[in-house]
Amino acid sequence: MMHLLFDFYPFNIEVGGPFLGFYLPFVLVTLIGGAILRRMLVSRFIDQAPESASETGLWVRTPGSPYRSAPGWQSQSSGSRLVKGVVPQNDDLVAVAYLRRGIPGAANVLVTQAVGDKWLKAEANRGAEPTHYRIDPKATPSSEYQTGLHGYLKRQKMPIAASALTDAAKELVTLHEDGIKKALEQAGLLRSRSRVHRYVLFGLAPVVLNVVVASIRILWLQEIHRPYGNLLTVMIFATIIGIVIAYVGRKKSTLTASYLSWLDDATYSLRNDVQGGRRRDTADVGLAVAVGGGVLLATAPLFLGLRPALAAERDIALGDIDIDTTGAGTDAWWQARTPVESSSSSCSSSSCSSSSCGGGGGCGGGGGCGGGGGCS
Repeated sequence: MMHLLFDFYPFNIEVGGPFLGFYLPFVLVTLIGGAILRRMLVSRFIDQAPESASETGLWVRTPGSPYRSAPGWQSQSSGSRLVKGVVPQNDDLVAVAYLRRGIPGAANVLVTQAVGDKWLKAEANRGAEPTHYRIDPKATPSSEYQTGLHGYLKRQKMPIAASALTDAAKELVTLHEDGIKKALEQAGLLRSRSRVHRYVLFGLAPVVLNVVVASIRILWLQEIHRPYGNLLTVMIFATIIGIVIAYVGRKKSTLTASYLSWLDDATYSLRNDVQGGRRRDTADVGLAVAVGGGVLLATAPLFLGLRPALAAERDIALGDIDIDTTGAGTDAWWQARTPVESSSSSCSSSSCSSSSCGGGGGCGGGGGCGGGGGCS
């Protein structure tokens, strides 16, 4: 029956080598063409950026920060704030830092913001780096995460040790890790499970086509009692290769690299100014630490008192954080990813603490903004 129903090209090609001569190039073209087509369709059907800011709200005014704002401009009132064209602020900075350096990076932003808002202060230590901190129990924090950290520290005995402060900030980020990932997912910077499945299905389409073509030919050969072992072998290998291609890159949003690259460019001058001590506003320092890490504060005497409270952090490669990630950036997370190097990971983590954590001292301080800044 099959040889009658499919008595047309390419199924009725002469038995033997001629059909394999057709099928091998066909598989190659469908797999490569399918991968190219999927890449073109991803931005339209999978990695869709949410509504961005309007032209007049391109640079959102942050209360107390002069960074790239002009009198009379209105902040964006709707749509995601984690998009190109909108400078992140407040709790959005925690999400940016998490995407860059995981839980330790996000915790460093929280501590930086707390010191900048002046409800967390280092205790004087006779010219040396502070070892303990105190909070203002009557302060009103400026964001949800800050409120959570303030509430937790308010229940602790004062003064609190720098290490305990660091642990508290990391615990708070860990508690809110799912919420942070949800915000990144809504911004298209992390793929949801449904988007991951859609991406894989797009990649499996050419695999299914190859299997259907080969299966019809195999059934056709069975009816006329001809061998088909070579074709079956090629089909199996082609299917395995196609499945591997379908799953490659499934959790890595194509929006993430372009967004972080834009953010790097948009804050280049600002980060230099913060590192040089020319900018000290809470919003500016928080943004700089979220994008560049606590290392920016390492050489700035203005931020000397902040250094002991910052966690050791490491940059995380794009795609290493996905919607199923837990404990991103922690020692346990790094050890799980590199079990062979687990014996040296603790050493590298501690040795990098002095450089990655940055130097620091509060975000406050006298003086104006000074220096340049902004995006040129």
